Amino acid sequence: MLKIFLVCIWIFLITSSVLVSQPLDFFREKIEIEVGGNYCKLIGKYFFSNSSKQPLIQTFYYPFIVNDSLPYPDKISVVNNRDNSLIKFKKQKKGIILQAKISSNDTLIYTVEYSQKTPYSMFEYILTTTQEWHKPIVEAEYVVKIPKKFKLDFNSLGYDNKSIQKRFTVYNLQKKYFMPDKNFKIKWGTK
Repeated sequence: MLKIFLVCIWIFLITSSVLVSQPLDFFREKIEIEVGGNYCKLIGKYFFSNSSKQPLIQTFYYPFIVNDSLPYPDKISVVNNRDNSLIKFKKQKKGIILQAKISSNDTLIYTVEYSQKTPYSMFEYILTTTQEWHKPIVEAEYVVKIPKKFKLDFNSLGYDNKSIQKRFTVYNLQKKYFMPDKNFKIKWGTK
């Protein structure tokens, strides 16, 4: 079985042993992290293209950071954006496993959403699996939304711009051909 570690969502792609080449390409992601009082909500949109002439059925492992600071997420959902259908998944100790059907010469977009308690006012999103995959992600966007009553104390990736909305301060970062060597970590505190 050929394992391909997919980036930023910590997606590990396992292709069928009958496949000789790598027709599936993970090329884009958009991650939005919204800070709450004692939790974070993550909405990740992931883009895949199948360049082969045959449809593929792929099994994905989507891991989470799970430790003393970040307990296992709750309210997990996975949606196929093409038809807004919910995708079934199986919980693992530190992640979930799901299958995707991808038509030939097609693009698939999945949205993963979950909430995770953050008792220490910090959150971490794994990006370093890109190193194992040996291929940068073509396009990535990261958005952090912090309620106005809090301030962002640390952002391991930095940001391109900051804006103020009704209830949030919003930090945006865009990357092209991104090959991260560290995870995305944020910390916040009261003003």
